Amino acid sequence: MKNKHIMLPKKVKVMIKLLLFVAFGLLVNYGMYSLRTQFLSWEYDIFPFLRIVDTGLWYFTVVGAFIIFLVGTRDIIKAK
Repeated sequence: MKNKHIMLPKKVKVMIKLLLFVAFGLLVNYGMYSLRTQFLSWEYDIFPFLRIVDTGLWYFTVVGAFIIFLVGTRDIIKAK
């Protein structure tokens, strides 16, 4: 029986993986933005440390997405 999977070049597979990581990062970032604007606005007045935690998590996501982007582009360049 023949293998019915679509054979893609390695560069295409790595690019798809990179796009999925970026999409997941954007989804997480949007979720955190929603939390920041809708749900946590009144809680910031009661618990000021939440603003620090939220900002730290946001920076962590942005830096993580940038690192994933750099590693992904390196893999795309190295793939044959």
